[in-house]
Amino acid sequence: MKPSHLIRTLSVISALSICAGGFATQSVEKRVAAAVKKVDEVAARGPFKPAWESLERAQVPDWYLDAKFGVFIHWGVYSVPAFGSEWYPRQMYKKDTAEFQHHVATYGPQSKFGYKDFIPRFTADRFDAKRWAELFRKAGARYVVPVAEHHDGFPMYDSSFTDWSAAKMGPKRDIVGELAAAVRAEGLHFGASTHRAEHWWFFDQGMLFDSDVKGPRNLGLYGPARSRELAEVQKEPPDKAFIDDWLARTAEIVDKYRPELLWFDWWIEQPVFQSYLQKFAAFYYNRGAEWGRDVAINYKNEAFPARAAVLDLERGQLASIRSLFWQTDTAISKNSWGYVQPQDYKTVDSIVDDLVDIVSKNGCLLLNIGPRPDGTIPEDEERILLDVGRWFEVNGEAIYGTRPWRVFGEGPTQVSEGMFTDTKRAVFTGDDFRFTTKDGALYAIVLAWPENRKLVVKSLAKGAAIVGSIRLLGHDGKLDWKQTARGLEVRLPEERPCEHAFVLKITDSDFIWPSAPPADCPIAPSTDITGIAFTGRHAEYTGADTWYPSWASDGKLYSPFTDGTVGPISVSSGGKEAATGHAVIEGDDPLGLKVTPIGTWPGSPEPYEGRYPCGSLVHNGIWYYGTYALKNAGYGLNWPILGPCPGFYVSKDFGKTWTNPALSCALGKTLFPEPKKLGGPVKIGAPHFVDFGKNMEHSPDGKAYLVGHGAVDPDMEDRVANLSWITGDQVYVCRVKPSPETINDVTQYEFFGGHDEKGKAVWTSDFSGIKPLLEWDNNMGCVTITYNAPLKRYLMCVTDGTNTVWKFNTSILEADEITGPWRLVAYLKDFGEQAYFVNFPSKFIGGDGRTLWLCYAANFTNGWLGTNLKSDPPGSRYAMCLQEVRLLR
Repeated sequence: MKPSHLIRTLSVISALSICAGGFATQSVEKRVAAAVKKVDEVAARGPFKPAWESLERAQVPDWYLDAKFGVFIHWGVYSVPAFGSEWYPRQMYKKDTAEFQHHVATYGPQSKFGYKDFIPRFTADRFDAKRWAELFRKAGARYVVPVAEHHDGFPMYDSSFTDWSAAKMGPKRDIVGELAAAVRAEGLHFGASTHRAEHWWFFDQGMLFDSDVKGPRNLGLYGPARSRELAEVQKEPPDKAFIDDWLARTAEIVDKYRPELLWFDWWIEQPVFQSYLQKFAAFYYNRGAEWGRDVAINYKNEAFPARAAVLDLERGQLASIRSLFWQTDTAISKNSWGYVQPQDYKTVDSIVDDLVDIVSKNGCLLLNIGPRPDGTIPEDEERILLDVGRWFEVNGEAIYGTRPWRVFGEGPTQVSEGMFTDTKRAVFTGDDFRFTTKDGALYAIVLAWPENRKLVVKSLAKGAAIVGSIRLLGHDGKLDWKQTARGLEVRLPEERPCEHAFVLKITDSDFIWPSAPPADCPIAPSTDITGIAFTGRHAEYTGADTWYPSWASDGKLYSPFTDGTVGPISVSSGGKEAATGHAVIEGDDPLGLKVTPIGTWPGSPEPYEGRYPCGSLVHNGIWYYGTYALKNAGYGLNWPILGPCPGFYVSKDFGKTWTNPALSCALGKTLFPEPKKLGGPVKIGAPHFVDFGKNMEHSPDGKAYLVGHGAVDPDMEDRVANLSWITGDQVYVCRVKPSPETINDVTQYEFFGGHDEKGKAVWTSDFSGIKPLLEWDNNMGCVTITYNAPLKRYLMCVTDGTNTVWKFNTSILEADEITGPWRLVAYLKDFGEQAYFVNFPSKFIGGDGRTLWLCYAANFTNGWLGTNLKSDPPGSRYAMCLQEVRLLR
């Protein structure tokens, strides 16, 4: 065909591409327009808006986080030829392929027998949705995702936009609808995938020679058939008619079948889809809110921002824990997603091992099968599924509902990272372990049975973890074990409890954070509280930071926040329009809190450049929260200059209305008489109220105490970014009788002025007489103090970073009196890896004082200026993070 003839033909096809078989073009256009209008209306009314900033508020559903294992189903007309792969519809028109040669030899030329001619042979006459769903449940799957429409453009559901569908041709059955009902009847979650975006070019090779792709009557199936090459270099991207049709079809899947998961293939990453993706995501998330169902979207590569949907890796895995939940989709067969002959099947052992590896890294596995055209599932695939299910019967508690441990595992076998790597790794050994946690238990899963029946778990060596008891899932007898410096050494029984990966369930398995303070640490170690252990229980809330919960007399917690979104409220700390938000936190279980935003309050940082919230206190029904100023310095760090505190907002109605202090960040207008010059050293930097418990009930004198970090005048250039929001040299403290009249009056404050010759604390009203409560040059950043009533001890958290865009270290200290002496409990190197604003909410201190929760935000700079931070411990992210910990004796 001449190029000019090809272009004219393609133009005609483009114009007719949405014409669907017996549908008139005008009728289809009206249907599409009506569907797009409905999407716009739903997307506009919220709570999610069609903008990435809003969509990044989406939370991964709990059912999805807990499910861990699902079944994917590639079934369509492409299963009829059963040759090559599910890409047979494209490859059969591509002259240099085996599929092309096979097709001509078997069925004749494509002008006489094209892909459409397989449709009558796609009978599904033995398809039994109920039997399928029962099999999937027995396999251990918790969710099921059939392909609703593949690249071939033949929907497996009853589409309003084409006659070329399984509901009107071939089986003449609504396959997706039948599956949705059957899957839900088995108590499983239902999802659907759409690969419609790739259809823009899927049949383009059929336009290059005499084939049925060119037939005008076939445009509803084959069109647009545009050039993939030109589309991907943006010379012939999908047009509005095609993308509107894509949106209409995708929204129809949502409205007809209410899937809880919507899976997209990779080609939606094309620039032309971006605004449509935002529109669709808002529509889908809003529909989920209307239905009262938690829904999620899968994407590949960078089609969505990381927090707006769930990343999916095709036939691939990750080398380490990802702080955000993710998914692998892979197939039982190594050579195809759809039914072909022959199939090269994976072993059950490799599938189980990959599942365990993926779950240990905060992922889930979506495992694909390829049914025959008659609707039967190949016997080998059914056998594999049932074998996986038998493994789940013994070991499911180590997978379902679990979360990652501090490290994903240990052992010599490396996993190749990235997509299309699922057959590249070596076979796992008896030295390869993966870890998961749930309900206070640690599961150590060994991926092969050691011939000598001896296990050594190095991550659980004596001094690195607490081990209370151990049992082998599926085995009733006791195990011989001991903790040594080498590791947790376990002798396995003679009889294996199952055929594949084997699970040790370990209780009282807290991870002891290694504490090795620098040699110059001037703080004596505690002899009573000797360390801190993490239980693995954690929760994360919202997409904002700077959380300082204050326990009010009504039993609720109140906290400011900034630089993010909580519910419908978004705030930012930078520039003249700087603002802070405030929220109420309800609930007694840290794993099941409700965080509700109340509102925002503006606060100009001038002559600085940013303004952050700091101390929060609710006392006798009056809420006070402060702010502090920040300034950038132009050398690539994040807020490297710490400014003063311009006072406290005051609310007498729990945050509904506020009074702004008659103070500002300008020189001479701040609450405390600092700094001497713009950018000079402050002493009450980023101050926080000491947490004395509910309504300040454990204050020693009824006064509110403020603690902050700072530096002395000569010490400004001691290191890069000193003094900043996260770096400093000293800790200072002051106190005041809290009231709306005193909180912003510096004359009402007393400042800690050191100790007299008898060791008694000195308090002074003269700010110039302030002395450090604690001093450790280059190690005293953002600080908080909480009174632990059961232990009758004060706990201090000090976070400090070498600079403001890299890893942070947090020190935990304890003292009998707020004025010291303070003793070091633990030095948490690289905690978070970048955790900041660390505090112990008094509400979540257990009755014995030894079990409590850390609150913090983390990982702000991941990916910025070349940083590469990880979630350590898992659950650390940009949010209000809570980690259950135990204080060690």
